[in-house]
Amino acid sequence: MLPLIILTGPTSSGKSEAALSLARKLDTEIISADSMQVYKFFNIGTAKTSLSARKEIPHHLVDILDPDEEFNAYDFKTRTLKIIRELMDRNKIPILVGGTGLYLKVLTEDYDCAEGASREIREKIQKDIQDQGVEKIYKELQRIDPEYATKICETDSLRIGRALGVYLDTGKRFSEFHDGDSPSPNRFPIHTFVLQRERSELYSQIDQRVDKMIDQGLVDEVRSILDRGYSPELKPFKSIGYAQMIQYHQGNLTLDRAAYEIKRETRHYAKRQLTWFKKIRDSQTVPANPEDTPESLRDRLLSLLPKISICLLAVFFSLSQTSFASNKDQQFEEAKSFFHKKEWDKAKKSFLTLQSMFPKSIETQRSQFLLALIYEEQQKPEETIKLLEPLTKNYSDIADYVQFHLMQAQAKSGKYQKARDNAKEFLKLLPNTLLYGQVRLLLAKVQIQLGEKDAGISTLEESIQMITKDFRHKNFRKLLPEMIFTLAETQEKSGKQREAYSNFRQLHIQYPNHDRTTEAEKALKRLAKLGTVKEVPLTLRELTDRIQGLLKNVRYKEIIREIQGIQKSNNLLPERFYFFLA
Repeated sequence: MLPLIILTGPTSSGKSEAALSLARKLDTEIISADSMQVYKFFNIGTAKTSLSARKEIPHHLVDILDPDEEFNAYDFKTRTLKIIRELMDRNKIPILVGGTGLYLKVLTEDYDCAEGASREIREKIQKDIQDQGVEKIYKELQRIDPEYATKICETDSLRIGRALGVYLDTGKRFSEFHDGDSPSPNRFPIHTFVLQRERSELYSQIDQRVDKMIDQGLVDEVRSILDRGYSPELKPFKSIGYAQMIQYHQGNLTLDRAAYEIKRETRHYAKRQLTWFKKIRDSQTVPANPEDTPESLRDRLLSLLPKISICLLAVFFSLSQTSFASNKDQQFEEAKSFFHKKEWDKAKKSFLTLQSMFPKSIETQRSQFLLALIYEEQQKPEETIKLLEPLTKNYSDIADYVQFHLMQAQAKSGKYQKARDNAKEFLKLLPNTLLYGQVRLLLAKVQIQLGEKDAGISTLEESIQMITKDFRHKNFRKLLPEMIFTLAETQEKSGKQREAYSNFRQLHIQYPNHDRTTEAEKALKRLAKLGTVKEVPLTLRELTDRIQGLLKNVRYKEIIREIQGIQKSNNLLPERFYFFLA
């Protein structure tokens, strides 16, 4: 029978990334054991796996409920067992990942977990708590179920309400549901692994994660959920991170203080998790260190499986891989076909499979490069950088292309100084590359982003002159409109309105079909209203150039309109314009 693999560990230990790598290796799906990730809209503060990763590897029990819906350990257990059975019926090895200890306990130790009370009873208890106070209702729980009451805080309204609800609904004390709990009689083998890091490293990871959450927009995420009409008293808002953000929005905490409290409470939570995980039966510790990658953790986990499970996995691999092409070249061509069709999910899965099966092959290097281009296309510069940086050292065949896309990703992720320095070095070492023009344009843009506007303007002017005058650089002429627009835009922001007007005007005349020309034409009108810039009408030669450009893009209505305008201002219309009308 196929096993269930459970991967857990304290928050920020890297279990989600390791589980993704494991799921790719096993060609399977992931079940979340996180009590907060079931809720829609709560994304940043719960560190949900990205949508793109969830498209690649299906994740269950994520984004399944609205914030005002109930979800408890009973719901988790019943849903999870159903998903496990469905996956095993499809010859998939289920991977359960998450850090909610109670969820893991009710599943691995087969708790007779009490079903939730009816809605009517829950609502009555909540009303009693509001009317009488939580302390008084807690005393009622002490009278009914003193054993369970000692295990929870006297102000924990959620657990107090649940325990009372179960008693009122079933007539059975909540603590009785846990009497005589024992492991399941081998429904399926369960292998539980706990990721463990040094305490100082874990706390550092927690601090970094909280800072990243704030940078990613946790404040705005909470505001957007509240703006949807959800009450700040809902269960998800009581969790670490969201509770502090509610306090911030209510004016009770500064943002810095809220971030500090999130870090502090998360460290305390991680400490409690470590204590809980030690009690999980038959679990194995997977030590992790700062040098580990998701792949190295995956391989270490697989090495800890019992021999009989390894044999099962070997058989599973042999069966699942029969659907793959027998030859790695054929597999690469198939993956490349998905790439060219822009079927990104299929392409990613194929490239990752290739890397897993043939880690040291040239196809793996090619796959990694194309995978980076997919992430670039999907606006994920950090993932692009991670894939391209190793290739700069070991994929010399297309070193200039690797370097160029790496610089683009660095610029998109805000690493402008690094992108600038790499671009300068690139131009010095590879002056004859086919990407010379693109790199000069990139260099100018990052110089401008760094506030080096004069340097950026100089780079653009030199590039435009070089491409225009030197026949050897004619292949870069397609870059001229973007270069001219960037130059004009920067000149306008630098107070050089006349120079900007001249360059926007050049775009209007010579490149009427370019995407940037509409913006250039708006800029011309804007600049013409300034007293410092004199509007310059187009000469007949310039009008001819513009109309020839419009003609190439079959923009007949605009051509007629412009020639009619010429007729109004010129008594004698040159013969060539009648030719255009014909």
